[in-house]
Amino acid sequence: MKIAGIICEYNPFHNGHAWQIEQARNAGATHVICLMSGDFVQRGSPALFPRHVRAKAALLCGADLVLQLPLPYAMARAERFAYGAVSILDRLGCVDVLHFGSECGDIGLLLEAAHVVMDPAVLSAAKEQMDLGKAFAPARTLAVEQLYGPRVSSLLQNPNDTLGIEYLKWILRLKSPIQPQTIPRHQVGHEQMQAKGGFASATFLRQNIKSSGDLLPLLPYVPRQAAGVYLEAEQSGHVFRREEAVDAAVLFSLRGKSLQELEQTADMGDGLHHRIFQKVRDARSYSDLLRLLACKRYPNARLRRILLSACLGITEKEAHRPPPYAKILGFGPRGLEILRAIRPYPGFSVRSKSADIRRLSPECARLVAWEDRAQGLYALGLAFPEHAKGEFLTNPVILR
Repeated sequence: MKIAGIICEYNPFHNGHAWQIEQARNAGATHVICLMSGDFVQRGSPALFPRHVRAKAALLCGADLVLQLPLPYAMARAERFAYGAVSILDRLGCVDVLHFGSECGDIGLLLEAAHVVMDPAVLSAAKEQMDLGKAFAPARTLAVEQLYGPRVSSLLQNPNDTLGIEYLKWILRLKSPIQPQTIPRHQVGHEQMQAKGGFASATFLRQNIKSSGDLLPLLPYVPRQAAGVYLEAEQSGHVFRREEAVDAAVLFSLRGKSLQELEQTADMGDGLHHRIFQKVRDARSYSDLLRLLACKRYPNARLRRILLSACLGITEKEAHRPPPYAKILGFGPRGLEILRAIRPYPGFSVRSKSADIRRLSPECARLVAWEDRAQGLYALGLAFPEHAKGEFLTNPVILR
């Protein structure tokens, strides 16, 4: 048995994702675990389909086991996203390979870059740039270019390369036995707004679905099995459509937050909580609040993550602890074999029911409470929110 782990959002699952799973198997993997974000993804926005819809599509298209990346890591900047995901795969005690896509496709160069970004001199130079008002990503890129030249720094301007470097950094820091493998992205780039040869980026697909108001633009670029899952979800009202309902709920929640609550929010810094406390009362809508807060230091995606974290009560202190569990979203026959092979790190659990997870520890109870609030918020964006099950009533997808 050789188990490959893939860290993903599948927002939505498309032909490129199916191709990656196929490549992982071609490289020797007999079993594939997909560690997937829940209802809210890294950009601080709701996923197009609920997590169990996306998990079912992945299982029908090649995945053997789908686990959920807990919310504080799934909805975080690249470093913490990678930390949470790599930590979970490492703590399972059975994952042999981490398989990920990248723009460069060169694992040696990416490993070199991972060592570079851990250099204290780079971190010090990046901090100097941030003190001048730059956001973290461009500040670090400039620091790497100054100290190591453009060969390495150019990688930090590519989204998949950057995330891959973070994965490798945490494999090194955790001294994990997991071996990394990378492949170049196939046909189209991460946010490329065009399709090619039956492949399209998730960004392109989401934008076309939003513009057209239906799922027809999705169908040529997803596997047949996934298309059936998505059409079934549309018929049952489980496609995220009502963004304005969630935005209004977030804005209302933020207006009730104290200055201290805002200050303790994950990823908050540099007095931003004061600006939010003031501007949230001036904003006429959530999008208006984002406009009022916009600046070079805080890109739109980071602001969305911070505001949603504040709404849900996710604190900086809790968000930096290692993940204590992974929740099972679904599995097939070979997924059962993986579950039997898991040798979890002490204090780490893999469970399918939130009620069981909640009883493990106070920390687990807090994480489950955040997931439950997030699920309730997400349900407001569905056509029939009253049909959305709560965190404690949702069962894993099981393929026989």
